[in-house]
Amino acid sequence: MRNFRPLLSLFLAVECFIVLRIFIHSTLLVLPISIVLFLVFLILTQRRSLPGGTKLKKIDMSQVDDKGEALKMLRENGEKMRKIKMSIPKIHDTAVRSKVDEIYRLGERIFSILEQNPAQISTVRRFFTYYLDTAIKFIDQYLYFKKTSKDVRSVSLQETTAKIVSSLDLIIESFQTQIDKLVQNDVMNIEADISVLETMIESEKY
Repeated sequence: MRNFRPLLSLFLAVECFIVLRIFIHSTLLVLPISIVLFLVFLILTQRRSLPGGTKLKKIDMSQVDDKGEALKMLRENGEKMRKIKMSIPKIHDTAVRSKVDEIYRLGERIFSILEQNPAQISTVRRFFTYYLDTAIKFIDQYLYFKKTSKDVRSVSLQETTAKIVSSLDLIIESFQTQIDKLVQNDVMNIEADISVLETMIESEKY
């Protein structure tokens, strides 16, 4: 259902435009008024959410030092994740599409962990500042080269495209490494909490 929200918003906005056009008799005013309402309606109906659908405003930022920066990072990189998702149907090669699917799945997993513990954003800062951008760059270049190869016969172009496909495996590995870091931090935090609990219980015995 989430994928249809932008289309639904656009449809409702167009409906509002038509209704205004019919019922407002002043032709001089209807166009600017309709345009303004159209834009306001679109802005209000676009809900800011992460790839998994979690609304940004529902994320507990109480343990985050720089809440504004954290929200900005989640929002901007959430848009990058959506870009990757939109590129998947454009890939006709099954093997390559499977790689990009895996990249998106791992990216979603990273966002899912951060939704539960946004204080860990600093742990995977490189994911946001480098790996995600590199993934998008490779995917875009792959699509561009595949389109270009229909009209241009070039051995170097084919070789570069093959290298891009191979590099997608490195992207997958880098995403998995980021997940491992997040999970390891969670494990260490829990172990620390258990240690404190054991110490408290032991101290109560005396």
